[in-house]
Amino acid sequence: MAGKNEAIKFPSPAELGTTISLHARFGGGRKQHRTATAELIESKSVKNKKRAGVWVELFDSPHLNNAKNMKQTLANWIKANTMPWGDDGRRFVPNAIKIELDSHINKAITEIKGEMEKHFGSYIDQKKLWESEGGGLAQYGMEFPSEEVGRSKFEIEAIPGVITEAADVNVSGLTEEQKERFIKDVHAAENSRLQGTVRDVTSRVEDVLVRMVDRMGAYGKDENGKTVGKFHDTIVGNVREIAGLLGHFNITNDPEIENVRRRLVNEICVVTPDELREDPELRKNIKSKASDILSRVGQFGSKRD
Repeated sequence: MAGKNEAIKFPSPAELGTTISLHARFGGGRKQHRTATAELIESKSVKNKKRAGVWVELFDSPHLNNAKNMKQTLANWIKANTMPWGDDGRRFVPNAIKIELDSHINKAITEIKGEMEKHFGSYIDQKKLWESEGGGLAQYGMEFPSEEVGRSKFEIEAIPGVITEAADVNVSGLTEEQKERFIKDVHAAENSRLQGTVRDVTSRVEDVLVRMVDRMGAYGKDENGKTVGKFHDTIVGNVREIAGLLGHFNITNDPEIENVRRRLVNEICVVTPDELREDPELRKNIKSKASDILSRVGQFGSKRD
């Protein structure tokens, strides 16, 4: 058992999780036709070349569009279930949800690659469409890319990473002054990333609570008994979702975040949308509680003993 005066050591971010970043490119088929653009500019006496141009779509593939939409859906899902870690696109992945997250990402990437295989398999048909529907622009020398070229420009991967701390970096060979300055810079960068995660958590909790307060205040019956205002069942589901994530997202061991998480679970998540619609007093009570919890969110990340 630790002595009374022994400080409690909380896990560092490096001990609590890893990082991930999603990278994707599809070799876009939208290009400016230089020859046709030059002819347009000359024939119309365009004074500013930035004002006019001929753009063409080489591909007419629903599979490519599907793949791009699926990639965006995956990116949104990763954003919703992770936190920002710096400004380079990396996301913090808590260890507690890493297996689930990796499984979801791998499945989604496999499906995206499947759509792209269908896209590459339809190259001949896409080329015929370009030649027949391109208004003769295909004859100007804009070559339809080969399947090999198309494949070389397609890439999608989720790149895992680790969180490096000052103690992990070998500073041998540096002068004492250089070591001190380097370690100071590393700590400053780490604090900046931690502040970014706290801002992200704050924004997410504020969003669901502001919506709850607004919808509870707007919903009701007019003098004729007609329902005014509305809210979807997700209004409670979104609170439950963020409450479930807060336990994993509290990588700074902030007692205020834990306090808000407990209150969301015990005071807001216990009601159902139907109960809220039927009971005006319950709506009033939940609005009051949500407002009070919302006032505590501003305490996230505040200095404490």
